[in-house]
Amino acid sequence: MKKIKLIAFLLILNVVAFAQDLPTASQIFENYVTAVGGKDAVGLIEDMTISMTSSSSRGFAETEMIHKMPEYKGAMSVYANGREMMSMKYDGERFNRASPWGGGNKPLEGEEAQMAGLQMHPFAEMLYLESGYEAVVDGIEQVNEKDAYKVTLKKGSKSFSNFYDVASGLKVKSISKNSSPQGDFESTAMYESYGKFKGSEVLFPKITKQVTAGGRGAMETSSEISGIKFNKGVKDKVFSID
Repeated sequence: MKKIKLIAFLLILNVVAFAQDLPTASQIFENYVTAVGGKDAVGLIEDMTISMTSSSSRGFAETEMIHKMPEYKGAMSVYANGREMMSMKYDGERFNRASPWGGGNKPLEGEEAQMAGLQMHPFAEMLYLESGYEAVVDGIEQVNEKDAYKVTLKKGSKSFSNFYDVASGLKVKSISKNSSPQGDFESTAMYESYGKFKGSEVLFPKITKQVTAGGRGAMETSSEISGIKFNKGVKDKVFSID
């Protein structure tokens, strides 16, 4: 009996020691920002336009993402065969998603709009905690055979998990669950090949591989950044929601 109690006590000590060795979510986010170039380098970006190409079982697509900071505004458009298939805009107060099949969706406002806008933000780690997200470090998991901290973020009914490489500090994976008129689905994104683009010292993941699984099966998408333009004086009208 004494032996069993001793083993149980040692196991508890190991769990406590492991928990104490884990950094806080705030530290992980700070390490990530440092890993991509630091707050000063990020602060030099007033606006940027990211061009991407993607391929999946549905064919090829081109995506343009426009970000304006520090008072964040964002816009994204996805094109296939020269036709806009989907767009999202956040004007700092309202968020709107549109597509040829979506009809006239009413823009989100208030906290819902802020949460949707933050999901578009290229440096959301700098804002998660001050935006009211609960962030829990769930431990260390293997991502591409390397240790990564798993951080689960939650606000209201929304939750998702990001994974940050222990050695480099970079974000290497994210998992989110969402709902749509077609049913529930889960998306897993892998971030690879971080590098710089002319005009900034900040690192960006040049390749993103995403798997979306739901009631209609799974779809794999591979996206690659073809270029980024920095500080071109993007006007607020780009983010206007009619």
